[in-house]
Amino acid sequence: MKSEKTFWHMSNLNSGIYVDQEHTQGIWLDKEKIEEQTAYELVKRILDLLLASSGLILISPVMLWIAYKIHKDEPACPVIFAQKRVGRNGKLFTMYKFRSMCVDADEQLTGLLKKN
Repeated sequence: MKSEKTFWHMSNLNSGIYVDQEHTQGIWLDKEKIEEQTAYELVKRILDLLLASSGLILISPVMLWIAYKIHKDEPACPVIFAQKRVGRNGKLFTMYKFRSMCVDADEQLTGLLKKN
């Protein structure tokens, strides 16, 4: 049984890269296919942005109605709640959502319980 070996044949980088591995019996990486992949990723990114923007525009009336109802219920409290969260690779990001509790809800617990 042979051990796995990887060989990179880079004598002609303009046409592609040859990778010889025991478990794959060799792979030819075509430069044109790599460029096609890059073009695909660009088109996918553009479509993702267009579809996400369209979706946001379509649901914006519902979001405005929710914001109005939250503000009408508790005018003194903010409508949007922001919080720092840890995302991919430990990167911090700010998460926004509609408020479900009033600011300082812990201190106002007895008054809020009477409202319910």
